[in-house]
Amino acid sequence: AQIDPHFLFNNLNTVDALIDKDPQSAKTYLHKLAQLYRYLVSSKDQEVVLLDEELAFAKNYIYLIEERFGKAYQFDIQNEHPRPEEVWIPPGALQTLLENIVKHNQGNHTDPIITTIFIDEKNIIVSNDKRPKKGSVDSTGTGLQNLRARYKLLTDLEIKINSGERFTVELPNVRLIE
Repeated sequence: AQIDPHFLFNNLNTVDALIDKDPQSAKTYLHKLAQLYRYLVSSKDQEVVLLDEELAFAKNYIYLIEERFGKAYQFDIQNEHPRPEEVWIPPGALQTLLENIVKHNQGNHTDPIITTIFIDEKNIIVSNDKRPKKGSVDSTGTGLQNLRARYKLLTDLEIKINSGERFTVELPNVRLIE
């Protein structure tokens, strides 16, 4: 329910184009898309998932973006957390941020949108170049609002958003108390 309704349609069109051009790439793309939906189905009723699971999901999502848009969007994941098995995150949190990057920014092959996902002991920081798309972007702002509300139910720590030279969202790491 968190994925943009056009997401499946756009990805099926990409697979269709790949089938004739590069059947092996089409198979890989379809496999990543299936893994992505399997994760969404398996985590839909969970409040939190392990960060490692969310990162695997995000990597599949990034693969689909890179196959669809080429080098227009580039991603760098830097995980410096010493104990990632202790970090939890709402499922689909990274997907919400990655989707917003593509939705609101115009990258191209010669001047790509560079996104960094940095993970340390306190936060997951997603930061990207800002290059707004020309024309209006159909946006209700509910993605970030929903993410804030989900975090509010889990922790007293708030999401921080900075829209300076780069657009940066800091998601606090969620620790479960046993």
